[in-house]
Amino acid sequence: MEHQELNTTTLTRTATCNKHGEYEEVQKECYGPGKDEFGDYTVVKFLKWTGHCAECVAEIVRREEEHKAKMERHKLHERIRASGIPGGFLEESLDSYIADNPGQQKALSVARDYVANFGEHVYSGRNLLFTGKPGCGKTHLAVAIGMALMKMGASVRWTTASDMTRRFTDTWGRREGENETQVLADLTGADLLILDEAGVQSGSEVELRTIFNVIDGRYREKLPTLVASNLSIKNLTPYVGERVIDRLRDNGSELVAFDWESYRGKKGARNTSAPRPFMSSAGHAVAAGKPK
Repeated sequence: MEHQELNTTTLTRTATCNKHGEYEEVQKECYGPGKDEFGDYTVVKFLKWTGHCAECVAEIVRREEEHKAKMERHKLHERIRASGIPGGFLEESLDSYIADNPGQQKALSVARDYVANFGEHVYSGRNLLFTGKPGCGKTHLAVAIGMALMKMGASVRWTTASDMTRRFTDTWGRREGENETQVLADLTGADLLILDEAGVQSGSEVELRTIFNVIDGRYREKLPTLVASNLSIKNLTPYVGERVIDRLRDNGSELVAFDWESYRGKKGARNTSAPRPFMSSAGHAVAAGKPK
């Protein structure tokens, strides 16, 4: 039976769902392409019965949400794959970083702030520099920042200074595969570039030119770079060049000095109390068995 509700333009009627039985179907206003009185194409309003009971609608919404979540996981997987972050670092996170002393706490606070305000950093091209002793967690925090940003939808590229140079030189004389222009576009176009182990390379002319081209390209586009090095800024300069250091320090970039004792021993000891889940090739966590 069809009727019009009081003080509304919504119509309802009793209908039957093959799966869930009788329900109250609602007629709603819809908009779509049509023609006006002059025969010209325009957007017109029309009434349409919903055609689904509440239970069916809930199932449709649930399937759409599951599909959307699946697509988001796939996109995240693709972003992580393209980032170049080594598999052994993929479980690093801000939450798993051990911050026992004031220096570590400050570094973690800077990292969290960098993620939380990344939109502003991209807009201003604000870089982040981690320098100091080896084994203090610079790579952990750098990768954790990258992973957090990729979960937010940002594109990230991770590389060491040596590998970045090798990626360019490997294109020389190659007829197939990516060329030098494509490599430069990939490294200068990502929302964040993480340049790890800066200063480990030899400081050759090729390396200096390569690093400058990448950093200068990102500087011109105001895209931020995160640099991690075991050297101080002064000692890093001969390996990357003064012009690179000038660009990295510009736009209000922040420097964090990692000057405490090695982080690796504590990290390993802390992790033994909770076995990590095994990650399958499809990116699914498989519960770890009980320790024997």
